[in-house]
Amino acid sequence: MTILALLIALAIERVTVKLPQWQGQTYAKHYLDWVTEKAWLSEDSTSVAWFVVAFLPALCCAVLMSLLPGLLEFVVQTLILFVCLGCQAIRDTYKCFLQAANRGDVEACYLYSTQMGHCDSQTDKGATFGLRLVWLNYQHYAAVILFFVAFGAPGAIFYVLAREAFDYACNEESFSVTSASAVRHLADFIPVRLSAFGLLLVGNFAHAMPVWLQSLFAFSERPSKTLTRVASSAEVLPNPEQKDVDQATEPAMLVKLAKRNLLFLLVVVSILTVVGVV
Repeated sequence: MTILALLIALAIERVTVKLPQWQGQTYAKHYLDWVTEKAWLSEDSTSVAWFVVAFLPALCCAVLMSLLPGLLEFVVQTLILFVCLGCQAIRDTYKCFLQAANRGDVEACYLYSTQMGHCDSQTDKGATFGLRLVWLNYQHYAAVILFFVAFGAPGAIFYVLAREAFDYACNEESFSVTSASAVRHLADFIPVRLSAFGLLLVGNFAHAMPVWLQSLFAFSERPSKTLTRVASSAEVLPNPEQKDVDQATEPAMLVKLAKRNLLFLLVVVSILTVVGVV
C-alpha cells in the first residue's frame, strides 16, 4: 500500500497546481505561529524544544492512524502525503527562471535564483542555482518520501515540520537558528546520505562514489553540503564559460539528475514492497 500511496500522491501533485490549503508549508506556518503565541518557543528555546514541537503533531497523527480502519487509513495517509510533497512557489520560480534564461535576461535569472532557499544559501554561498534546486528537490520530495516509507504519514509530518521550523526561525530572526538547525540536521542525516547514494547510482558513479564515502561519516557536515557535493560530482556540468551563455543549462541538467534519483527511489520502494519489506 505504501508504493500505491506514493504513486497516487505524486501523480496528482504533478498534474495539479497546489493551492495554499493543499501545501504543508501553510499548515506548518500556522502551527508554528500558534506555538509561538503560546510561548512554547522563544529565543532561548533549545534544540530539544524544537524537536518536541515537530514531534508532537507526528505523534498525534500516529495515534489517529492506529484508530482508523484499513481503507480509511490508506486514504488519509495518501492525502497527508500529497499535502507534504512539493512546493508550488519553488515550481513557479523555476519556471520563471527558465523563461528568463530563454530570453537571455541574466539579471532576471539572478533575481529568481536568490528567491529560492535563501536561508541555506547564506551558509552554502558556493552552491549554484542548479545545486540549490537539487537540495530543494530533496527536501520537498526525496526526504518526505523516505520518511513516509519508514514511518508513514507521521514521519512525513515530522520531517515537514523540522524543515519548516528551520526556515521559520531563519525568517523570524527572533529565534535561535542554531537550535532549529540541529533538529533538521538530525532529521536529514540518514535520508540525505541515502538520497546522495541514489544520485551517484543514476549519475557518474566513478566520480561521485569517493565524495559520498568522504561524507558518509562526516557528522558535522551540513546536509545541504553533503548532497550538493555528491550531485556536482555525479553530473558532468558545463564549464563556466558555457554557463554564462546559457543560464538554464546547469539547472536543467541537475533537475534531470534529481528526477532520475526520484524514479530510482520509487523503483527501490517497489522492489521492497514486492519482497514484503515495506
